[in-house]
Amino acid sequence: MLQIKQISLAVIAGVISTSMIVAQTKVGAHSAQPHFKMSENVKAGDYLEKSIIVKVKPEFAGLCSSSAIEDPAFKSMFAELGGMNLAKVFPHTKAPERPFNERGEKLTDLTLIYEFNYTSFVILEKAINKVALAGIFEYVEPHYIPKIKYTPNDALLSTQYAITNIQAENA
Repeated sequence: MLQIKQISLAVIAGVISTSMIVAQTKVGAHSAQPHFKMSENVKAGDYLEKSIIVKVKPEFAGLCSSSAIEDPAFKSMFAELGGMNLAKVFPHTKAPERPFNERGEKLTDLTLIYEFNYTSFVILEKAINKVALAGIFEYVEPHYIPKIKYTPNDALLSTQYAITNIQAENA
């Protein structure tokens, strides 16, 4: 009788541990898929609609030219989205000759950064996630519009006549 209880406890423990391993594997597999979600702080005017910036992973640099990325999965998604105007963001730069500079800092290859527009009626988040599934990109993101938000670290800023007179902080 005691042996039956021990065996049944061992079987139950085995089933529980196996189900936990399977659950962790599913979570790990799900989180490995690329997923982009627009930040709550980003508003519609903070990025260009239907414009996506991508950076190709260095191991896929051979697929890149000045106006094309010759990856079948990407080309399929590009056509599906109605992609157009694929071009390098920095067309006149060269790839770094070595991976690190004199101080040991990693150099970035700007020749692998591209931007394109699309015409389909897919929302930007979904389009970004669809493009990321190609698996050849370091990142896929919207084209954010830079905004200058700088206030000098000057305690006497408000007492300066010209700065407040021309409303420089609102410029």
